[in-house]
Amino acid sequence: FTGESGDRIYRTGDLGRYLPDGDVEAAGRADQQVKIRGFRVEPGEVEAELVRAPGVKEAVVVARGLKGEAAGGERQLVAYVVLDRENPAGIPELRERLRESLPAYMVPTAWVALERLPVNPNGKVDRLALPLPGQENLGNAGMGSVPPRDELELRLARLWEEVLGTPTVGVTDDFFDLGGHSLLAVRLMARIEAELGRTLPLAALFQSGTVEGLAAVLRRGTEDAPESPLVTLQAGDPSGIQRLPLFLVHPVGGQVISYLELARLLGRDQPVYGLQDVAPADAPRSLAGLAAGYLQQVRAVQPEGPYWLAGWSFGGRVAFEMARQLEAAGQEVAFLGMIDTGLVEPPARPEGEDDAALLQEVLVGMTLDVEALRRSGDPVAALVEEGKRTGALPLDYSPAAARRLLEVLKAHLALARTNRPRPYPGRLTFFSAQEPGPGQTLDPDPTHGWGALAGSVEVVPIPGNHVTLIREAANVRVLAARLVAAMAAQEVAAG
Repeated sequence: FTGESGDRIYRTGDLGRYLPDGDVEAAGRADQQVKIRGFRVEPGEVEAELVRAPGVKEAVVVARGLKGEAAGGERQLVAYVVLDRENPAGIPELRERLRESLPAYMVPTAWVALERLPVNPNGKVDRLALPLPGQENLGNAGMGSVPPRDELELRLARLWEEVLGTPTVGVTDDFFDLGGHSLLAVRLMARIEAELGRTLPLAALFQSGTVEGLAAVLRRGTEDAPESPLVTLQAGDPSGIQRLPLFLVHPVGGQVISYLELARLLGRDQPVYGLQDVAPADAPRSLAGLAAGYLQQVRAVQPEGPYWLAGWSFGGRVAFEMARQLEAAGQEVAFLGMIDTGLVEPPARPEGEDDAALLQEVLVGMTLDVEALRRSGDPVAALVEEGKRTGALPLDYSPAAARRLLEVLKAHLALARTNRPRPYPGRLTFFSAQEPGPGQTLDPDPTHGWGALAGSVEVVPIPGNHVTLIREAANVRVLAARLVAAMAAQEVAAG
């Protein structure tokens, strides 16, 4: 090009062209090389390592923003793999294999397992048709991922998702495995300080690289700090459609973490708040008092109606009383939903009944051998240890916390047995389980008795029994879809 002896031309892979004025216009790449956090990465190298792994039939690696290309933010590597059905590879094993043979910046952040790769009419892989990673894939949270189990883990997981641009984070997922690096670590610490009011050194993240570990660090020395009854389960999308928030009242036991999957399935633009019972275990309670206290929290977020309220099981009773108090105060309740809330009081439990049997009914994800717990001598402590071993409970969860939960649970059951709801003139949507629970029969009254107390009742059938309708994934998807439809119908009716 220059005619000078000894001049060299270097092949970089960049495409360009000279313009008439002598400038050079960049026109992309001649290969698939991408930049990840300032490093040049050739996805073909990562693909070659993957297809050499046992249990992988095909693999494609691309760089993309995990919130969608239009959402901006830093791009990350995503691996799409077709696994051998006879001898499938595990995503954690594949990630570890790449760590051993490639630099850390070349290890994909998200993983998606597909039945087959999409192809175009020429038979080549159609990279534009590859789906974004989501919770249904084997990506970030992966197989065996543990969802948040309390409010602190939930708030931390949401911050991680925001900083990393990742759809879902499990509490045992490592920050750096998900694409985190030093600059994002600084950003995460700043967000924790802004949202939680706690300043942590960067070393805390390097030493406790999971949501679970960081939550344990944050809990130290704050065990007696007062909690808020209001929990943000999903903040909504401030840049999208502005929807009325949905307030979900806790079931027996006072915790709202059982609503986490339901909130996610309602759509990212739907704000969802949970109302939890944070009063001391021995505090006096009345159903009207609970409702009034929760309404103070609701009106701090939304001072005026129309309001959307719902609750599962005991939570439906409290939501009903909240709606009644709002109506008496001249406020509009646009939607009141009860998720399989029985009007007939629950039967009294025999004195001395195994506390562990009662606790495992409300601890999410706990299915244990109650007889074995009973033989341990301290069923509650044994349940806590088993819960920590299986990942259903945080590592710093204590038997004292379980006993507090047990006392709150018993107090709520007592309220359900003694409370007699007063009439409410408004409309009620009743989501009814279609299967009886163990040792139970279905109520012949489709409204479960609420038809005599509400102005009108619409019954919406949901597959599963009283527990599985909100804890089994397939049933929760149906519940979420029908809840969205019922709220949309009320919006249309209200004009």
